[in-house]
Amino acid sequence: MAAFLAAAASPNVALQLRPLVRRPLQSTALGRDSEPQRRRSVSFGAAQGLGVGAAAGFAGAFLGPAFSRRRLLAARRAGADLVDGEEAESSQTLAIVGLGNVGAQFDGTRHNIGFAAVDEVASKLLSSDRWALSGSIWQEAFSGTVLRLKRTASKGTDSYEEILLFKPSSMMNGSGRPVSELVSSLGLPESALVVMYDDMDLDVGRLRLRKSGSAGGQNGVKSILNHGLQKFLRFRLGVSRPKTGGREAIVGHVLGKFRHEEVDLSKEALGRAAVAVEDLADGVSWDNVMNKFNRPATATVA
Repeated sequence: MAAFLAAAASPNVALQLRPLVRRPLQSTALGRDSEPQRRRSVSFGAAQGLGVGAAAGFAGAFLGPAFSRRRLLAARRAGADLVDGEEAESSQTLAIVGLGNVGAQFDGTRHNIGFAAVDEVASKLLSSDRWALSGSIWQEAFSGTVLRLKRTASKGTDSYEEILLFKPSSMMNGSGRPVSELVSSLGLPESALVVMYDDMDLDVGRLRLRKSGSAGGQNGVKSILNHGLQKFLRFRLGVSRPKTGGREAIVGHVLGKFRHEEVDLSKEALGRAAVAVEDLADGVSWDNVMNKFNRPATATVA
């Protein structure tokens, strides 16, 4: 199967953001039913040796680490780093959270498609001339890793000036604490929070955005809801459901890789997801974005 996800990179550089209160990072293990499956996962990104190109999504995976480094270094030169202590302006910041499990053994699994979606957003926006990297690549903060992008070209009065991409480092089932910490520390309204994650009730290649709703059995979302966040945009990416078998089959399915015939559908879905996030950042309403992307794809992503 072709490699299609970049490995998550987390340099040991702390992002100093007031009023952040740093706590020791506590790794939350997967549920007991997931433990036996860890040995089955193999890292796509590590095999590709992408390193710093992790933020470059598919372009990094297919064109190699040299391309990824050039893209990110050029983007970084185009935008000034944040000074220590600078806070995100909550009314101008859109936070995009991808859910997944930390560790190379989980790269490329269905359960980590939320991480892959965040990588693809970074890839699309950094390849445009309207966004530039702000600060270092995947800085450690809020019990996770952060990539900050600043707008370099004006769009409109309703658009966001900054996008904050976030991957919790807590493992899937403990996602609520880091996401809650991110939102409360930066004073972000829930209307500026988008959470991207896998959904077994959607076919591979399908997207579904919702303004409300239950966790639907997704433990990362359940953890976020349990931490008091309710009014964020749920961004679901289809990973399908196994046709036979019980709980063990489900665990093996979500912690397994996409089948060869599903890879192109997954790539297309991630590309459409990145376009949807760009629309949200440009001030397109939730309702309009939902109407556009909740339908099955009928055309090639721009």
